[in-house]
Amino acid sequence: MKERDDATALVIEAAGLHAAGRQADAIALLIRARAAQPGRADVHFNLGRDLVAAGDLGAALAAFEAALACRPDWAEARLYLAAHSLEAGKVEAAIGLLEEGQRIHPGDAGIQAQLRVARMRREPASRANYE
Repeated sequence: MKERDDATALVIEAAGLHAAGRQADAIALLIRARAAQPGRADVHFNLGRDLVAAGDLGAALAAFEAALACRPDWAEARLYLAAHSLEAGKVEAAIGLLEEGQRIHPGDAGIQAQLRVARMRREPASRANYE
């Protein structure tokens, strides 16, 4: 129970640091929270967001993947992982994530929109028709 309370306190403090734009400090706290409770999807997700803000896309992708591994049905984590996979040029990976997301969350407008974007990245000719 103590580890859970400690990890929760770290996550709360890290959220405040994130809001203040202090990503490096937030990352340090979230790494500690992850060590205390590695199965918490929210810790990995928040770490991913701060790593993106700090410019470490590779580490952010790993954090979003860990969040999704902890909680495969979390649409928001799937969207973040897919969007940043696209940013990293991993178009097919993003499409796969989003297609799986559609199966898990049929009708999710965010997933559908991001999937359209990803498919346009795969097929540049269709992008010209969209614009």
